[in-house]
Amino acid sequence: MATTLNVYRQWLELRHERPKTHYHLLGLSMFTSDLVAIKKAANQARAKVEKHRGKEHDAEVERLRQLVAIASVEGVLVGLHTEAGRMTEDPSTTVVLCDNVKGLGVTLDPSHYIYGPQGRANYEQVMKHTHHVRLRDTTKDQLQVRVGQGEVEYGKLVAQLGKYRYNHALCVDIHPTPDVDQLAELRKMRLLLESLL
Repeated sequence: MATTLNVYRQWLELRHERPKTHYHLLGLSMFTSDLVAIKKAANQARAKVEKHRGKEHDAEVERLRQLVAIASVEGVLVGLHTEAGRMTEDPSTTVVLCDNVKGLGVTLDPSHYIYGPQGRANYEQVMKHTHHVRLRDTTKDQLQVRVGQGEVEYGKLVAQLGKYRYNHALCVDIHPTPDVDQLAELRKMRLLLESLL
């Protein structure tokens, strides 16, 4: 299992999960206009990132580049599945991977940003890279619960996808659960999604 990488904390040594502005990223006061200070801060940040070149995640980036190159010849899109316990459990890491591998996208499963160690992570930043969406209802403690009993905000999700002009399918990924009528759950999810589209 790949380890989670948070480039902001681990490489740039920032306290925030993701800086709000470029000023925060560089450790500068808002609206700093001192070009010497900006250049110095940018060079320091660049040096911190450079010392990580050749590390474990570079191999993954290279592997993904090769995979995307092979897939693009066949007209296939490659999407990283967002999943707890993988590199993609952190939205920031997922975005960094997509930004560094041209053509790489995301298979967004928002349930993994609710369930697991990230617990309610803000995943809107991955929307611009989303090629495919997999849905189920989820809580912080259970990866899958009955439709309507979880914490996935479907209305917000559909609005965010619309904001980024997502125009592909929404896949319902409900696994069989003992003592639960799976067909009824699928019907509930279909009705819910139809009401939002």
